[in-house]
Amino acid sequence: MRRIYMFFLVSTLLVLGFVAQTIAQPSKGGIPTSFTDQHVSTTFDVIDVPAIDVNAAIQQDATRPGPMWAGRSIPVNYNMVNSGTWSELSDGTKIWRLKLTSSGAKGLGITYDDFYIPKGGKLFLYNETKNQILGAYTSENNPASGVFSTELIQGQTVTIEYVSPRQIKTKPILDQHNGIINGDK
Repeated sequence: MRRIYMFFLVSTLLVLGFVAQTIAQPSKGGIPTSFTDQHVSTTFDVIDVPAIDVNAAIQQDATRPGPMWAGRSIPVNYNMVNSGTWSELSDGTKIWRLKLTSSGAKGLGITYDDFYIPKGGKLFLYNETKNQILGAYTSENNPASGVFSTELIQGQTVTIEYVSPRQIKTKPILDQHNGIINGDK
């Protein structure tokens, strides 16, 4: 029975890995502007996200059938209007950054429920030591559903950096309830 379980587990992981590779959001590469431009302020908004109670999570996993969960979601409501810090460079480029920390986390992933990057915009995510960088995500990564998730960033800190295009085109209205989202708001 153990061999069957291991075969099933390995087969499932291989299939999931293949599916994830085929539907993954490819990034365009590059370096965040804040890494190379000395005019970008080094101070910006940092938010401490509530930490997960690991012992409680382990106890929950022990009482439910199936494999242990790899992580937990922490719902938050942060956006470019209510959090983060905007900076403007001498050439007119605007940069928004927000650092999220969760004490004790081994890795942090971000899921967006209304993801939209206008043409010319770039989004990067990176860890505290800046040795893991995701992005640039661009308008080519805009999903039709608006839902977008990134892979895990190692450690208990993730910085989100958005570089706004100089000319901003608004997001198309999908229905009467969505409104318009500007590239720097």
